[in-house]
Amino acid sequence: MLPRSTARPRLVLALLALWARAEAAPLPDLCEQEVNKIKDLLQVSCVGKGLAAVPVGLPPGTGILLLSSNRLERVSLAVFQGLANLTDLDLANNSLAAVESASTPLPALQQLSLAHNALGSLPALPGLPRLQRLALGHNALAQLPEGGFRALRRLQDLELQGNRLRRLLPGTFAGLEDLRDLDLSDNALEELPRALLAGLGALQILRLERNRLRAVPEGFFQDNGFAYVYLSGNPWRCDCRLQYLRDWIVENELSVYTRVQGPGRETTEPDPESVACQAPPGQKGRPVMHFQAACREPGDGLPVRALPAHARPQAPAPWAGHRSLRCCPLRLALHVACLALVALPTLAVCCWGWGGLCRPLPAARGQQRQTAVSTSGGLGTRAGPRLYHVCKEFQVAQSSHVTWLLVSLPGPAGQRPCERGLLGEGRGAASAL
Repeated sequence: MLPRSTARPRLVLALLALWARAEAAPLPDLCEQEVNKIKDLLQVSCVGKGLAAVPVGLPPGTGILLLSSNRLERVSLAVFQGLANLTDLDLANNSLAAVESASTPLPALQQLSLAHNALGSLPALPGLPRLQRLALGHNALAQLPEGGFRALRRLQDLELQGNRLRRLLPGTFAGLEDLRDLDLSDNALEELPRALLAGLGALQILRLERNRLRAVPEGFFQDNGFAYVYLSGNPWRCDCRLQYLRDWIVENELSVYTRVQGPGRETTEPDPESVACQAPPGQKGRPVMHFQAACREPGDGLPVRALPAHARPQAPAPWAGHRSLRCCPLRLALHVACLALVALPTLAVCCWGWGGLCRPLPAARGQQRQTAVSTSGGLGTRAGPRLYHVCKEFQVAQSSHVTWLLVSLPGPAGQRPCERGLLGEGRGAASAL
């Protein structure tokens, strides 16, 4: 029989062992194992088992580990260090308030899901050199440190939707040169720094729906070649501060999408008009790409002065792409002068050469003035020069007539080219201005 002083510690150790077995029951009794047919990796699923701790005895060859929908409150990544082939780790839908980093890296881990937990701050995640997808959606993140993702150089997909983010620092995503998909939807973002996307040259998908954004700073999109941008569900204020966003949407309307929640699935549709004004009252409901405002320069902050209804363009003009063009009286006069110098001589030559095709107007369609014709076939002289003459109808084929306007200068000996043509065909009547 053991002394009482020795038996008591052993009893405590036995109780602790029993408690550990209860918390981390043998793997065969809790989790299912199978080979994932898509990734050809051993998959261990412990989903919805009511676990309060990570189970022990995980197979060393585990490549995909599913621990979602349990009762985990705190996890150290060190418990996974013996899984050299682990590429996917799902810890979503738990009650995680903290995730502790590992002292040694997890070299193979590519996907880590921490979504739908209770994380109030961004966990430190060093030692994940191959991580490509990080899901942090639907937590309690209220702020992100500048450069907090810098250690994740190969990250391509970052999910931050459904948190409590109100502001972001310019260097929040610094170092993520391979990032392709950034989801910031369903937060409380009120403004965005101009340099937020600087250095994210590979970014293809940007989701900003359902925040509190009223404008974006000029130059925000950094000339990225986005494939999908989601902007709907924000209280956009359509004044001069939003002119940059309006112009960007017009130029990139094929990249502006919206997500529609259908029965059992979500669909993505191109819809640039889904980005709508919410203020001021006169603009509410109008697509941002169609609102008009009188501004000196983009972003000058002048109060909106909407165009009157009769002056608003109903359809884009052929020159709509040249939005920077400004019209002034001097430029308009120069354009008219250049047009006259080119067009008038050309029309005069055409009328002179085609005068023989002209036909007089019927008496019913306009007043005709009889012109005295001399015995030699010449046209009688008239007092004063006539600089303009109209041939409103001339025959271009045996059975077709067209209406035309020709402006000509007087011909030799006071004749007008069209009148010479009429006389040449034995007609003595001409329509005059």
